[in-house]
Amino acid sequence: MASLMVVNFFNLVDAYWVGLLGTQALSGMTASAFLVWCIHSVGMLVGTGVNAVVARRVGEGRPALAGEAAGQGLLLAGALALVATLLGLAAQGPLFRALHLEAAAQQAAVAYMTPMLLGLPTIVGWYAIEAHYRGSGDTFTPMW
Repeated sequence: MASLMVVNFFNLVDAYWVGLLGTQALSGMTASAFLVWCIHSVGMLVGTGVNAVVARRVGEGRPALAGEAAGQGLLLAGALALVATLLGLAAQGPLFRALHLEAAAQQAAVAYMTPMLLGLPTIVGWYAIEAHYRGSGDTFTPMW
């Protein structure tokens, strides 16, 4: 729960600093908000699955299988992140054009989204790692 609050706080701080760059930059970032949400949704999807399977294996008293599930979840996170990154990079231009943004705002949106998409494996991987800790009963470590 706290990690989701941190993500929201990040978005507020991000909006503040990008807003200092001007209205076109802020509109590009705002137009990207849905795609950023999708990025985090992919991470939460993987995290929910990893959390459920790891918790079940730990509850069964089978920690080796819990570790195996965590590893498989991390591989799944990497595969989904790679696919989502490639699709996002290919689709972001047409998506932003479909929003009929001004040219400067479209450029700002692509400039904002490209590093986010390239960082997607890290974001999704973190959700999987965090879920492993939570599923094994350690809710404190992911906070650090």
